[in-house]
Amino acid sequence: MQSFAGSQFEYKYGYEQSAYNTKPASGRKKKTGLRTSEKKMMLVMVLLAGLIGILIIVSAAYSAQINYNNNLLKKEIATLEGEVQSLQVDIQSANNIAVIEETATGKLGMVYADGEKCVNIKSANQPTKNFAAKLKKEAFN
Repeated sequence: MQSFAGSQFEYKYGYEQSAYNTKPASGRKKKTGLRTSEKKMMLVMVLLAGLIGILIIVSAAYSAQINYNNNLLKKEIATLEGEVQSLQVDIQSANNIAVIEETATGKLGMVYADGEKCVNIKSANQPTKNFAAKLKKEAFN
């Protein structure tokens, strides 16, 4: 038994001489490896990276909205350009003298004037100052 007791004694005090320190830590705090200032700096960096990510997402959404509005405006412009071309064709066809004459006689009920209903104004080489009065005088005399 002495050998057993002796071996315990050697085990109890012999760990200090071994290659590995197998003594249990008593009263020591575990080190995490990071100081509190480093932890705070990492938190700030993570928050900053998150904020930058959110700003990138918001700016991408805003640019997509602007692009969508531009596409809507381009479609509206194309529609209006088509209407303008259609109206230009209508103007060209309406400026034709035959179309004007047909509209005047058919829709508006106008007729050509007879020779008796025409008023000729004779003018001396000098223009009159009151054209309306001269026209009235010639028409009703």
